[in-house]
Amino acid sequence: MRLAPLSLVISLSLFTWQAHGQDTNTVSSIQAEIDVKQSEFKELSSVLDKHLKQEKQLQEQLELLRARSISLEKERNQALDAMNDLYRRLIEDPTLDISAAQTRYQKAIVDLQQNKDDIDLQLVAISSHRKDIEAIRVSKHTLVNTLESLKQQKNTARVERLRNEFTREGTVEINHTVNCKRTETLAACEQRGQSQGLQKATKRFMDQIFANITEQRVVEPKRNMSGAQVQVLSSHVVNSSFSGQGNYNTNLSVTMRGEVNASRLCNLLNLDNSFCSDYGSAIPNVYQPVMNATYDEPVVRFKDNKSTPSSASMVTNRDTVEVKTPKKERAFLLMV
Repeated sequence: MRLAPLSLVISLSLFTWQAHGQDTNTVSSIQAEIDVKQSEFKELSSVLDKHLKQEKQLQEQLELLRARSISLEKERNQALDAMNDLYRRLIEDPTLDISAAQTRYQKAIVDLQQNKDDIDLQLVAISSHRKDIEAIRVSKHTLVNTLESLKQQKNTARVERLRNEFTREGTVEINHTVNCKRTETLAACEQRGQSQGLQKATKRFMDQIFANITEQRVVEPKRNMSGAQVQVLSSHVVNSSFSGQGNYNTNLSVTMRGEVNASRLCNLLNLDNSFCSDYGSAIPNVYQPVMNATYDEPVVRFKDNKSTPSSASMVTNRDTVEVKTPKKERAFLLMV
C-alpha cells in the first residue's frame, strides 16, 4: 500500500504556569531602592561639590584677611610713628593740632582688631564647613556600601527568580500524527506515536520556559549550557485513533515541571559564581548531560543511541522514547 506522508500537528491547547510574580517584584523593588539610593548619592555629590567650592572660597577669603592684617599692622605702626613725632613737636609748640594723627592711630587700631576678629570667625567657619564636608563624605561612603549591598541582593534575587522560572509547572496538550510503517504492528505504531508526542511536548514545554524567562535576551544565547531538564509529573492519552490511510493520531496531555542545575544560573546571567554558592559548587560552563536515578516500573523508559543506561535518562533530539501503559504514575526527567 502507498504510505501517506508523515503528518505532525502540535497544538498548545493548555499551558499553565505557577505564578512567580513575587520574584520579579522582588528584583523590581530592589532596583527601585537602588534608583532611590543612586539619586541620593547624586544629590550628595552635588552638595559635596558645593561645599568644597564654598570651602575654597572661605580659604581664599582667609588668605585675603591675613594679607590685609599685614597691611593694617603696617598702617598702625606708621600712624603711631606720626603721632609720636607730633608729640615731640608739641613740646616745642603747644598750639600744634595733633587730633588728626590721634584719629588716624585710633582707626588703625580698630581696623587691625576688627581684622583679627574676622580671621577668627573665618577660621571657625572653615572648621565648621570641613565638619559638614566630612559628614557628607561619610554619608556618601555609607550610601556606596548600601548600594553595593543592594546590588548584591538584586543579583541574588535575579538568580532566585531565574531558578523559579526554570522550575515552573505547566500542562501541555499536544496532537501528534505519525504514519504507521508496513513493517510494524499497530501496537508498535501506537507506542511510537505516543513516544514522539511526549518528546514534542517536553520540547514545547522547554521552549515556553525559555520564552517566558524575564532575562530571556541574556539567557537564550547560553541555552545549550543551561543543563535545563523537564520532569514529567504526569501524562495521559486524551484520545487516539487510527485512520484508513495508515496514520495514527494521538492527543496527549502532559503535566511537567522544569529543572535546572542551579550552579549554572550565574553563568547564564553573567554573574560571579559566588551568587550561586547557596546552590552548590559551580560546574564548568560546558554542557554535559546528567544521568538521573533509575526507577522501578517506570512510566517511560528511554533508549539512548549512545548506549547509555536503558532506564530513566536524559532525552536529547537524537534519543528515542518508548512509552508503555503505566501501572501507576511516576515522575521522571527528560532533557530537551
